[in-house]
Amino acid sequence: MLKQQKIIFVTVTYKRAGRIEFLQRHIDFLISKITNFRWIVVEDGDRTDDEVAALLDGYNATYLNIGPTKDKGNVQRNLALEYIRDHKLEGVVYNMDDDNLVYPALCDELRKVNRVSIFPVGNLGSVGIERPVIVGNSIIGWMAGWTERKYPVDMGGFALPSQFLFDKPSPIWQHEGIGGETEFIERFAASIQEIDFSLCHWNKMCLVFHNEPL
Repeated sequence: MLKQQKIIFVTVTYKRAGRIEFLQRHIDFLISKITNFRWIVVEDGDRTDDEVAALLDGYNATYLNIGPTKDKGNVQRNLALEYIRDHKLEGVVYNMDDDNLVYPALCDELRKVNRVSIFPVGNLGSVGIERPVIVGNSIIGWMAGWTERKYPVDMGGFALPSQFLFDKPSPIWQHEGIGGETEFIERFAASIQEIDFSLCHWNKMCLVFHNEPL
């Protein structure tokens, strides 16, 4: 039997109304239902928050802070990625926003990752699900917003092996401002042929939803 891959969740957060409830939903709906994971949570602030720390206690979570920067979580995401690199944490890296809704079944898909992988995200795009359109085993286009990007995907719509980070110099996440997914993916996949689109039944099943209301 093959060893089950660890999932390394990266969540950037900041102090705002509802964020405790969002994080609690992750625990109730996902974290408490799975095994073999690491959850790295990074606060956009000059200190960690006692309420968040208490919430995460006992759930194999690492709680860091840097900032405040108020720049779409870019500096915080980079800190998490460099932490994974510096501690040589092995597994699959997945960016999970604090207000996403992630179904446990997505973890079964994430454990299959062996290269950059892209999959659908709900509550985005013109029809409510953002994804590449696959016919057979080939991508023929994108059902997404912001299609001028090479890879018009959301932060919650891709994953990669943590080993890909191990030889990358700082900063690993180099983007400033909104977006950055395409630029990040291009650091690990020289062409679209190097990306795996087979997860979630070849992008026909949506198991994560962006900015899902409580």
